[in-house]
Amino acid sequence: ELLGGLHGPVRDRLQLKTPEEFNFLNQSGVYELLDTDGMPMCDEVAEFARVEKSMAQMQIDEAQQGQVWEILGAILHLGNIGFETQEIKGSDEGSTVTTPDVLETAAGLLQVPAETLGQGLCFSLVKITGETSLIQVPQ
Repeated sequence: ELLGGLHGPVRDRLQLKTPEEFNFLNQSGVYELLDTDGMPMCDEVAEFARVEKSMAQMQIDEAQQGQVWEILGAILHLGNIGFETQEIKGSDEGSTVTTPDVLETAAGLLQVPAETLGQGLCFSLVKITGETSLIQVPQ
């Protein structure tokens, strides 16, 4: 419904694409619900308008709704971040981001620096007997 119902500058700012272009949505190959006659079972634009109206009735203002759309958009973009194995001298293998543009988009929507998000996705902090170590996460 988000991809079908959100239009204009907000959609552009979130850099939303078609469902086929998001890894979290394209795994099944099903992009709309159809009845047995092949007709759409719901109008996604109308359903999204109902969601917005319901949120407004619950006193969720437009700014807060925008934050919800930013988080959902960021989640979709996070699924498109690519990783590759990185050899680490004297240690097991780790991973590195291969799609910095997608990382930038997700980070921007989450309002965090891309470097911080990348480190959070590729590294883990391990605390052993009071010492904290930064360990690269395997792919």
